[in-house]
Amino acid sequence: MAFIMTLPDAPTPTSSIPPGPFSFVRRSIAWLFSQKHFYVKLLSGTVAGVIVIVFLAGTFLFVTYRNHRQEALRSHTINVMRLSSVIENDIAALETGHRGYLLTGNADYLPSFERRREAIKQRVDELTDFIVESSAQRKRVMKVQEIVHTWLTTVAAPEMEARRSATGS
Repeated sequence: MAFIMTLPDAPTPTSSIPPGPFSFVRRSIAWLFSQKHFYVKLLSGTVAGVIVIVFLAGTFLFVTYRNHRQEALRSHTINVMRLSSVIENDIAALETGHRGYLLTGNADYLPSFERRREAIKQRVDELTDFIVESSAQRKRVMKVQEIVHTWLTTVAAPEMEARRSATGS
């Protein structure tokens, strides 16, 4: 039994479509569903699908990379803030140990003072490693390091030595 197309089932030739406001759309649909150039249409549809998939994959990779980069910057910023806060706390504890020794003359403050002094040096070096790319931040850290060093050599050490010689310990 052979399939025979009747007149309503047969594709409409493009030359018989009357001109009108949607004639281009009708002609395009008629060409698209006709058997003429079937393999070209099949290949072009496949190529269009592959292009869309590659475009979407590229877009998703770009968005993922951008999010990863932003997360890395956010993590770096949090680490710098955390470390600078720890340094600030160490400086406050260093001053507290200094005042405690000056007020009481108790030698128990000295080991804590020395530990904080070394901890500040190590943490400032660690912070410098974090901000190696930014010259403005490096300058600020160097200024903090200079101020702490100046305070230690001109104020803290001489006062503590004077207190030590006054108490005779």
